[in-house]
Amino acid sequence: MIADLDEIRLPLDLNGEWFVCNDTNAEGMFPADISGTAGYRTVTIPSDLAGCFPEEPYATGVFWFKKHFLLGEAYASKRLVLRFDAVNYSTNVYLNGKYLGFNDQGFLPFEMELTDEVRFNEINELTVRVDTRRKQGQLPTSFYWKNCG
Repeated sequence: MIADLDEIRLPLDLNGEWFVCNDTNAEGMFPADISGTAGYRTVTIPSDLAGCFPEEPYATGVFWFKKHFLLGEAYASKRLVLRFDAVNYSTNVYLNGKYLGFNDQGFLPFEMELTDEVRFNEINELTVRVDTRRKQGQLPTSFYWKNCG
């Protein structure tokens, strides 16, 4: 007998409204460097950068994404894993200011463990630093794919 996954998993969809800002000088490495949401705009995720910055459809550099969410006690006994379907390109992920991890696989899905850092019955702040600049040898190298993730 196979258990119904809906009985085992308790999903939370974080798609929807996020905040994003362009760190035009690429100075920020930690969420405290780009604090609050002043200078951020509201966007709907999933999206590519052209959707977030239509006035600058070929923007490259460092971008900060923030999402606030609340988890109730129903999640307290669960292992909590954050899944990204893809982020273009290099990504640093933070929860409530605590560093969770790094990914530089561009268009591939990846996961981060949240279990020990999430706060129940409080607002959590998920912060994602995305660097779209490519280093030599990173794929894809085609300009067409530059901002499509």
